Amino acid sequence: STGWAGEEGWKAADVTVAMSVGVDRATVPDPPASESNEDVDDPTNAHGRTREDVSNIVALDGVVGNTLRAALLDAVTHADWPHATADAPPTPKWERETNDGISSGG
Repeated sequence: STGWAGEEGWKAADVTVAMSVGVDRATVPDPPASESNEDVDDPTNAHGRTREDVSNIVALDGVVGNTLRAALLDAVTHADWPHATADAPPTPKWERETNDGISSGG
């Protein structure tokens, strides 16, 4: 149970996995983890050892109820924001930009 009003009946069993996705899978170099490793003479990974690396995203449903969900949505936008019809988030709290060096032209 949580301390949020309206969420008193919540329990962990209410949570379900809505989606689980592995993205950006790649084979990457796997250099020695520490100098105490037997490969101390190979700091550049010349031995060629590799490992699989993947980013995982898990979307959970049922973590919060409607009361807390509405409060969280208002906190990241603002109260009475037309969430269903707005074409962008409110600019006082959100700024659209990228970190890839490419201008969006806006």
